[in-house]
Amino acid sequence: MSDSLVLVTGVTGHVGFAVLVHALQSGYNVRGAVRREAQIDTIKSQESIKPYLAHLSFTIVPDITVDGAFVDALKDVTYVLHIASPIPSPGADPENDLIRPAVQGTISILKSAANVPSVRRVVITSSIVAVIPHAQLSNGDTTTVYTRESRVRPLPMGPYQNASEGYRASKALALDAAEKFQREVKPGFSIVYVMPSCVFGANELVSDAASVFSGSNSVLMSMLMGMKEPVSTIGTVVHLDDVSRIHVRALDEEKVPAGASFIISIPVKYEDTLDIVKRLFPEAVEDGRFPISALRQTLPLTTDIQATVDAFGPLKGYEEMIKSVGEQYLRLLANKQ
Repeated sequence: MSDSLVLVTGVTGHVGFAVLVHALQSGYNVRGAVRREAQIDTIKSQESIKPYLAHLSFTIVPDITVDGAFVDALKDVTYVLHIASPIPSPGADPENDLIRPAVQGTISILKSAANVPSVRRVVITSSIVAVIPHAQLSNGDTTTVYTRESRVRPLPMGPYQNASEGYRASKALALDAAEKFQREVKPGFSIVYVMPSCVFGANELVSDAASVFSGSNSVLMSMLMGMKEPVSTIGTVVHLDDVSRIHVRALDEEKVPAGASFIISIPVKYEDTLDIVKRLFPEAVEDGRFPISALRQTLPLTTDIQATVDAFGPLKGYEEMIKSVGEQYLRLLANKQ
């Protein structure tokens, strides 16, 4: 096992937990940051974690927005995987529940890390929504190729109409704040930014079939369950396995250059979902467990991921994402019966 200690934030989330597991499996000693002590037992009880308990510790950070919140968490840490950031939920206040935690949480951990000489690299989870403007995310774009150098400009300003707009703004503003910190402070550690699109993949923290609909997997499950979607959706998705793998591999200071950004996404046509589900789960379609029917329409959008493939290898396809989420749902549904 590696002697390097990695701090992972957001370990109770869909992406954060997967990154935590991949970091342990890759040989790192890991310190997971949680908000409450009760969450520690939940993490430690997961089957994929149990073989690595000797290499896993925890730190409690109740409020990531507070200056100095991560001072104790970063003691003796070599690498940081900063994933913690709020996701939109019904009724969320865009400014206080999404933008403030995302921006101030990012700056708080960077400021703290700048005072810890052992820290050599910080990997920050950004998002494709920090690269592509709101109008294009809502309406598609047939002319622009978005690259890892693209940024949302001008930066978003409120008021925001809903939580989704607030979330998009939070990612753009947090990325801008981190890059500004990098330019102005010139910390003794390097920073790498990863920018996933909509993430699909089995969530090990989910324990019942209904909860498979939580988070970004709800987009996929709504199609499998035949739910009508009145609006079209941009055709950019990514497998959870690739997101977790790339986060951890981005820690490699020799192979991944300082300051680099990577879009993690593949193009998809949601109209293909019906045929894929019929091929993967014919019995579930036949007996109505997957009453898939008319599907959402795909908005065109083009991203250049060549730098990502060059650095980390090819990404998994849409069929593997459907298989991952669909199998988990059917397994949990069978356990309920």
